[in-house]
Parts: sequence; structure tokens; C-alpha cells
Amino acid sequence: MRLLFLFNSLIGMSVMSLTLTYLMQVYTALQRRNVLAMNIHFLSGCTGDAAELLARLGPEGQFNGGYTNLSELGVELTQAKEAHHFYPVLFYFRFSDPYHSVSRSTLVVLDTVSLIESALDDQKYRWLKQAGAVAQLREASMMLVTSLENTFLPQGAPDREAQPDQQTRDLWRARYHAALQRLRQAGIQVVADGQAGAEAYISCRMRWDHHITNLAPSMAYSIEEIDAAISALGSKGGPNDSRSRLHVAE
Repeated sequence: MRLLFLFNSLIGMSVMSLTLTYLMQVYTALQRRNVLAMNIHFLSGCTGDAAELLARLGPEGQFNGGYTNLSELGVELTQAKEAHHFYPVLFYFRFSDPYHSVSRSTLVVLDTVSLIESALDDQKYRWLKQAGAVAQLREASMMLVTSLENTFLPQGAPDREAQPDQQTRDLWRARYHAALQRLRQAGIQVVADGQAGAEAYISCRMRWDHHITNLAPSMAYSIEEIDAAISALGSKGGPNDSRSRLHVAE
């Protein structure tokens, strides 16, 4: 009986120690994820707009300092992806503020990468478009959202690129031109052909937008809360313009 009680005590202590250690690691990972979300939120001027974030990273067209921020965000996104890999329970921690959500963080990052690739002047900013930090931001964000979809959503990740209807294309095009205007105000040299740039932006956005639309409602966030830039366009154009992007042509 003494051996039985000793064994029982050891098992109980081991389980409690492992549980407490696991919870401490989970909350550490959660704190790091929130720091990443707040960094993105603050860099965008608390707007959730990728154009605003890009304008603040390259004031007067100078991205030398902002590139450091992009590199740091890439590392933090990679850490967030691996944190969800090791601690899947992180997915179920929901905060009332939408800027804490993974959907909003990844949307802003992917939109930033899309604007870098489609809106910035190719000659002046070729080095930035080809930079490893930009590629890391894109790949880490895509891997994070697709792994969450495959693990937690019944339908999993969409197996194809969604084909947006004309209303959605027009909304994305309006978002792109609004972003161009903000970048010009920041002194950033943009592409000369705005129409070709808009088509390039739409092509970039088609690769990831349906993943965000698929993931965001799973944590009870509306797409209007997650995509602040598009929602701002809808509010300016009236209620009939809001969130037409949800209509996807099959």
C-alpha cells in the first residue's frame, strides 16, 4: 500500500507539473502572438490598412529603415506559425478586439506584400520586391492560414484560387487606387500604369483573399472587422457597396 500511495503521488505530481508547464508555454506563445498583432496594428496607424503600414515604413520613399521592420515581422510570423503548430489550442483563444485575430494580422501582411509587388515602382524598388523578408512574410502568412484551415475548419483550406465576380474585382480595384493615393502622399514612387498595376494587385489578391474569408468567421469576427481597408471603401460608397467580395463566382 505504501508503494501504491507513493506511485500515485508521483503520477499526480507529474501530471500537475506537465499541465502547469504546458499552460505556461501556451500563455507565453499567446503573448507573443498578441505582440505580433499589436505591432502590425500600430505600424498601420491603428487602421488595419496595409497602405497606411507601407506608407509609414517608407516615408519620403525611403525603405531602408522600414525593411528592418519587415524582417522582424517575418520572423515573428514564422514564430506564430510554429507556435500554432506546437500548441493548436492557441487557435481557440479569442479576444474581443479584431486586431488581435490571426485573420486580421495575416490579411494586413498579405495585402502589404501584394501592394509591394503591384504598386511600387519596379525600377526604384526592385530590390524590395526581390527581398527575402517580403518572401518570408508571404510564405509564413500563407502557411499559417492554410494550416489553421486544414486543422480546425470542417471544409479545410480551399483547394483552388477563388474566382471573384465583377463586383469584387471593382471593389479590389478601388482599394488599389486608394492605396496608390496614400502611397503618393507619403512620397513613395508608384507604378506609372495604374490600370496594369490594378490587374497585378487583383491577381495577387486572388491567391490569398479566399483563405481569409474562409478563416475569419470561424472565430465569430465579421469580415468587415477584419478587412478595415475594404470596409472603409464600403462606408464611403454607401451600404450597397459593403462586402460584395463575399460573392464568389463558381
